[in-house]
Amino acid sequence: MHGGYKIVVCQRGFVYAGNVELHGDYIVITDAVNLRVWGTTKGLGELALAGATPETKADACGAVRVHELAVVSMIDAKEVIGATA
Repeated sequence: MHGGYKIVVCQRGFVYAGNVELHGDYIVITDAVNLRVWGTTKGLGELALAGATPETKADACGAVRVHELAVVSMIDAKEVIGATA
């Protein structure tokens, strides 16, 4: 796994975006946001390729550590998705 900015889909419906690194058995997402509302018509792929829309809702959450077995998928993202009000 290579680092970089990614959208990380986890078990139980949690979706984060941020800078990803592997530390042992854990995926560490720094400068993370929790994607509460995607705000897209074409899913997470649209968000990864085109960035946030005006309808996207993201909450800053600092650093997140997720066990690698709890990760469903990771999508490389071109744009940083910032927290919204």
